[in-house]
Amino acid sequence: MPSMRITHVRTVCAVAVMALSAVAQAQTPPVDPPLDAIQRAVVESINASLELPGGRTPPALLDAAIKANDVGVPGAAERYLAMLAEAVDAAGAEGLDTLADLADANDEASVVRLEQSMLARQPAAAALARRIIEAGRMRRRDATVLAEDIAALASPVSSTRLAAAERLVRAGVDALPALVGVLGKGPGDDPRQFQLVRGIVARLGNEARQPLLDWLATGDPADWVGVIEALDASGADDIDVFLLAPALVPQTPPAAKELAQKVLRSRVEARGGEATDALPSIREATTRLVGRLDRLLTPDGLPPIDHLLLEPIKDPAQAKAAFGGGITGTVDRYFWNPETRVLEAVSVPPQVARAREAMQFARYLQALDVRDEATVDLVLLANLEAALATGGDPITVLDRVPAAAIREVLAGPDGFSVETAGRVFEQAVERGMWLAARAVATG
Repeated sequence: MPSMRITHVRTVCAVAVMALSAVAQAQTPPVDPPLDAIQRAVVESINASLELPGGRTPPALLDAAIKANDVGVPGAAERYLAMLAEAVDAAGAEGLDTLADLADANDEASVVRLEQSMLARQPAAAALARRIIEAGRMRRRDATVLAEDIAALASPVSSTRLAAAERLVRAGVDALPALVGVLGKGPGDDPRQFQLVRGIVARLGNEARQPLLDWLATGDPADWVGVIEALDASGADDIDVFLLAPALVPQTPPAAKELAQKVLRSRVEARGGEATDALPSIREATTRLVGRLDRLLTPDGLPPIDHLLLEPIKDPAQAKAAFGGGITGTVDRYFWNPETRVLEAVSVPPQVARAREAMQFARYLQALDVRDEATVDLVLLANLEAALATGGDPITVLDRVPAAAIREVLAGPDGFSVETAGRVFEQAVERGMWLAARAVATG
């Protein structure tokens, strides 16, 4: 594996070393309950191996911590992590490379288990495990490393191709921009590399769905062929409706339109249907898109939260609430950044995730030039929800968004009208979208 460019990540390395030092300096000795015979044998074997000449290498110490943790001896795991912290700290500028090497050599799930076990005992030790995971991911998403692995897929040596493919699979979503780049060019002169990339995306499966759909919604149309090819290769669930507009909108680049139509046909055939039924009329596609947007803009359209959060108390009356405040949450998403051309992992409120997806359907309906009153109202509500959801703190967002901006968002194909705004207001109230309703009323 190529060495990471330390100069590029010097700041991250400094932060990592601070966390490592905290582990090494932890003063509270770990206390474990009495060990059973198996636990004692494992710990004694580990200790003996570490006492051998050259036994306390970073790989050996991490392996020792993982083994001790897996047999239920977290105190011993913490001691080994403290030794590992000292070893990595002593590596100086090479410390981040050492962490990344450890991540490459170990199953991420085992390091995650170690992190979770350490959280309650010693947060600094948990931070070390987290730094290992992050260093590995940083290396795998490095553009130079990804490019080298993509090139290795064209190697005549099968073992080289296999190793590169495994590294790209481990990179997961971070590898998608490089993989899409290959798929966008088509089989060309190297159909084997093309098929290998499709196989890698297939192994990602549904994990690739949301990032690719966000890229399709916000990225350059020049990327659509590669993105659609990746969506097809992933075999992800429920992507047909997202391909309707690319398959039907006249302005879609010809190659992307042809591919979207081909994918729709192949997915219908895979379900036992007739390929001739795969491409609906504009009217039928509009009905499906409107139905999807209609369901999204309801309480049931909000995605379930991935992380619970405690909302700070802003009103003394909330002091009696459980845990001292209201409970909110976030969802994990990947958003495509067109400027940096990377998929950025973010944790956002459910309303933001819903608004992002709703905007995709709203854009599709606008691209299809749908002008019936009910659909226009729904599109305007989606646009308003997106403007508010991404505007910052919902408690103060209306103080920052001027009335003129709200009226601009509420302008339909024929411009702003009070009648249209009134209908959008009624839709917002019926759907429990109270912030949107307030925005219409004050705008």
